[in-house]
Amino acid sequence: PLHETCMRLAADFGAEFTGIDASMNPSLAGKGIGHGFKVVLEKLAGTPSMFGQTGTLALSYLVTRSIRRAGAEARVTLTGYSGLMLPQLEDLGLAQAASEGAFAVKDLLLYSAVCGVGIDTVPLPGDVPAAKLA
Repeated sequence: PLHETCMRLAADFGAEFTGIDASMNPSLAGKGIGHGFKVVLEKLAGTPSMFGQTGTLALSYLVTRSIRRAGAEARVTLTGYSGLMLPQLEDLGLAQAASEGAFAVKDLLLYSAVCGVGIDTVPLPGDVPAAKLA
């Protein structure tokens, strides 16, 4: 019904419906993705944890797979990334975990390998040579 509802609304407004981007987006207004990961990782491990610690890679994969599976089960066309976005400077929970040293840029690259989105908005020192960034 979701796909059909979207198609009907698009037709009513003279628009074209091409699908839904079901990405899990960052938040500067609330606790964000990093906090959500912290809660789940702590429940699984039974000890204090945060984004970037043991289990983050597996959870990144599971979240992305769940987003895509939900789209298929809802029989709606997914567009855009429809995965897990990890922009460190756009999510309070990710920023907090990074400031506590829980992960580095190389870790974000690893996590992005299973979410299919890549990395974005990562702070870098202003004096990094171009060769090192490449």
